[in-house]
Amino acid sequence: DFYASFTPVGVVFDVNSFIGDDMGFVACSLEYVVVAFRGSEDAGDWAFDLSVIFADYPEAGASQVHSGFLHVWEDLRDQIRAYLLEAVHQCPHRNDVYITGHSLGGAVAGLAAADMVIHPLEGYEESTFHLVTFGQPRPGSEAFAKWIDVALGGSYRFVNKGDPVPVVPGRSLYYHHYAQEVWFDGSAWRPCDLTGEDPGCIRSHYSWLRSGEELSINDPRMQEAVADHFSSEYAQSLGALFPDGGECVDLDCVRQ
Repeated sequence: DFYASFTPVGVVFDVNSFIGDDMGFVACSLEYVVVAFRGSEDAGDWAFDLSVIFADYPEAGASQVHSGFLHVWEDLRDQIRAYLLEAVHQCPHRNDVYITGHSLGGAVAGLAAADMVIHPLEGYEESTFHLVTFGQPRPGSEAFAKWIDVALGGSYRFVNKGDPVPVVPGRSLYYHHYAQEVWFDGSAWRPCDLTGEDPGCIRSHYSWLRSGEELSINDPRMQEAVADHFSSEYAQSLGALFPDGGECVDLDCVRQ
């Protein structure tokens, strides 16, 4: 069994996190290392309440990232890197590293991936890093998004139906997504364009937003969409990709 083939390496904790202490884990198999970050258990209210202040991130193309997301990653960084070094010994033949997360965890996953490219760990010099997230908010500036696209050679952001979290913080605040969005429109998953901000994907669900207008969690027009952010809803929609319970490790099922 694919999932049973993984060996747990360690759980990471952040006692300062506003969504819970246990923030993620590292596991490995004969072929892969997985670094996963959890999201919030609510409907993503935190995404609308957080400060949107940028923090400079000069190591990634003189870009900027969300200061709150960066703070969470900095709290977890030493634990993650220690577990990754341990995975070298537990799973010596692994190569590919998959970094993933839901909601806030997706934004943190992007910063983790950037850090691993900028500061490579011993034993991972030949590894290929893959970034795959679910329902994540915009993580930083357009410069950061473009840097991620080049540094990782592409990534995947899954967005479920009308999930509002991926459209905050707003583009009017100079936030931008990296590619590639894969949007479930209610009937099928479809790859979006490589700009990171395809107007025909999740942004089309919020086409009623005026230029410069930011989403509000209290807006009655989006109340039904909030449920689309739940991890359980993502799991249900992702079932369309795995009708027979099969694997989609290389995401060929999306490209097809």
